[in-house]
Amino acid sequence: MQPRQSLSVDQIDLSDMEFWARPYDEREGAFLTLRQEKPIAHFDDPVMEDSAMEFPDAGGYYALTRYRDVAEASRRPDIFLSGPGAVSTMDLPTEMVEYFSGMISTDDPKHARLRRIVSKAFNPRNVRAVEDSIERVATTVIDNAVSNGTGDFVADIAAPFPLQIICDMMGVPPSEYATALHCSNVILSMGDPDIIPEGTSPILAFLEAGAALTAIMEELGAYRRANPIDDITSALVNAEIEDEKLTPQELASFFVLLVTAGNETTRTAIAHALNAFTRYPDQKDRLIADYEGLAGTAVNEIVRWASPVTWMRRTLAVDHTLSGVDLKAGDKVLLFYNSANRDDEAFIDPFTFDITDAVQNRRENEMVISVYDPQTTEFQPDGKQNYKRFDKPGGIAYTSVSGIWQTVWLEVVTAAHVSDLKVVPDVDAGAVLLDLRTVGAAPDATVEIIALAANKKVASVKGRCDSTLVLPIPAARLWSPEDPFLYSLEIRMGNDVVRSYFGMRKIALGRDAKGFTCILLNGKPVFHAGPLDQGYWPDGLYTAPTDAALRLIASDTRSE
Repeated sequence: MQPRQSLSVDQIDLSDMEFWARPYDEREGAFLTLRQEKPIAHFDDPVMEDSAMEFPDAGGYYALTRYRDVAEASRRPDIFLSGPGAVSTMDLPTEMVEYFSGMISTDDPKHARLRRIVSKAFNPRNVRAVEDSIERVATTVIDNAVSNGTGDFVADIAAPFPLQIICDMMGVPPSEYATALHCSNVILSMGDPDIIPEGTSPILAFLEAGAALTAIMEELGAYRRANPIDDITSALVNAEIEDEKLTPQELASFFVLLVTAGNETTRTAIAHALNAFTRYPDQKDRLIADYEGLAGTAVNEIVRWASPVTWMRRTLAVDHTLSGVDLKAGDKVLLFYNSANRDDEAFIDPFTFDITDAVQNRRENEMVISVYDPQTTEFQPDGKQNYKRFDKPGGIAYTSVSGIWQTVWLEVVTAAHVSDLKVVPDVDAGAVLLDLRTVGAAPDATVEIIALAANKKVASVKGRCDSTLVLPIPAARLWSPEDPFLYSLEIRMGNDVVRSYFGMRKIALGRDAKGFTCILLNGKPVFHAGPLDQGYWPDGLYTAPTDAALRLIASDTRSE
């Protein structure tokens, strides 16, 4: 499949339902155009016709269509909030948000509390029991499809398979399977007339479906509190963290989330997988020939290819600039995963279904390093010579610059690893603040951070992943130009080890003994002397070509 760019960027309206009725290749072409020309575009909120609720104009939303922007928003839950609503472009009442999306529409500390309680219920024994049931349910579903099926893969296999696993896991009786399937379809239908009869308010239909699912889980939860057995629902209603348990409403909301999001996404991925393997039979042959070796990468590729979740919403907690676009507190952004999963900045040949690793050990691989240089389109530090004016002597123009120096490498990491680390020294408190982000870490995973001086441990702290940790530094040795001392830093999370460094220093503006404003280093006035220079390197503009070049200019400056 190749995208067809039939719309100009100004003709694209992601809030118009008619856009989503366009052929698949046209929609892919539209997102390609957005990534190329307007990767963070603003759209008005969609119009909800025949709704029982009135939605005031909420200012629309920004669509994030590039992988890097979607990844950045996903990594910063402190800036991009889920609590105001993760699954609706419109601002819904808080009770309705929690009712239908539960955990995925919460922020810390509530989100962390729910994760701790739920993760305790999904202990290794319960997870093994679920895994054991999957093959049994698969066999049952396939046997039913063979003997009583309609020939519709989605209706016979893709839909009932994940639903039965979820219901079986939660202890829901088979007599309620049909109700759970119908209600989940209604909640996710977006008012589709094939599911919600014409003349019926979609909002009322959603509420009625949610109430039916809640009733199932409230009755089951009450019974399991009094009569616990070895299933997930019993574990959830009795799991206790720091004297806290899930409330009946939270349990019902978790069940609604499972039978809607968990069921529908898996159903969509399975259906897309059949379609992809049919269109790409060579990939099916590869998987059959080496299932054990390719199962993991095949699942990842199926999820990328299908993108079962088209978008999720985040709301800005504070003003923030993302890729040159100024966003304000309260702004809404939609993270379009379907577009990010077709971004050629992140994926090799993204419009081809390939279940193998992009980098393989069996053949020679080529790594291409690209430099993003926005030039005159975004604010960047200025350097000499506009690339468009090299042929115009007699004038110097200033424009954006960028560069790569030192080594670029690929690093093999564990499935659970540290992805981002921000280190901020706090001289006044005698500590260093560490904002740590991870990928693939379990909800209860912990990390250990160690500070070293001359290879000797001076301080350490343990804490939860994806949080800000405080590492006290006793009798800190402060950094200065005369004593540019750096501590070594070691971060350990399971088998992943990251090494870095930091200096204990504080730079601020204050007043000297005579009352003049000056630069303070570690609380003391310091005279900042440096060369009056344009910062121009002949082979890199602002980028020094080597460490030796930096040392040379530093030593020359100090000698002057």
